[in-house]
Amino acid sequence: MPAFDAGEHLSGALGCIVGQTHPPTEVLVVDDGSTDDTVAIARAWGEPVRVIEQPTAGPAATRNRGAAEAAGELLAFLDPDDRWLPHKLEVQVAHLAGDPAAGGCVSRVRQVWTDAFDREAAHYADHARMAIEGVPGYATTSLLVRRETWAEVGPLDPERWYSDATEWFARARDGGVRIDLLDDVLVLHRLHGQNLTRRRPADSAAEFLDLVHGRLQAKRAGDG
Repeated sequence: MPAFDAGEHLSGALGCIVGQTHPPTEVLVVDDGSTDDTVAIARAWGEPVRVIEQPTAGPAATRNRGAAEAAGELLAFLDPDDRWLPHKLEVQVAHLAGDPAAGGCVSRVRQVWTDAFDREAAHYADHARMAIEGVPGYATTSLLVRRETWAEVGPLDPERWYSDATEWFARARDGGVRIDLLDDVLVLHRLHGQNLTRRRPADSAAEFLDLVHGRLQAKRAGDG
């Protein structure tokens, strides 16, 4: 779990991890230079939560640090402000156990608004991305990936603060790695005032445009 000034959301996120019907063997909270009580909250949980501290390096670099420090053969990620449903790991672990050819899997993700945004939630209630059946979760928060697959594809691009997951999934696909999409909604993406893309919409849009532009250029070069 990458964490930066996440004290408001951290306990809820840790609770949904340790409360899984398939409990994780370890939970790594990688603190990315927080100035609030994030580290104290995480340390208070004790085992299986382990805290790693580093100077601020950004979300992708922080996720990479967690993956590098983890001991397990399966890797999962959760942002502090999002939530796993209780059977998330159980469903995904069973899927990978039953299909050794799959390098990883993602679930569908349901978008939910926090309580302070009732008016905005009502405004977007009919939007396709708010569907009760969720949207395809090609994001780190819904990914369960084999360690060897993570090594094969390579880590997240630490220069990307917003499009790191999109670029990673594209790289995996380019390399012929199979990441299955499950029909189950297993993750809640919580929308609130402190979402990174909400706080920095222009930076987010520019980074995604850069990713699309770069991939188009690479495709054209390959065709030539």
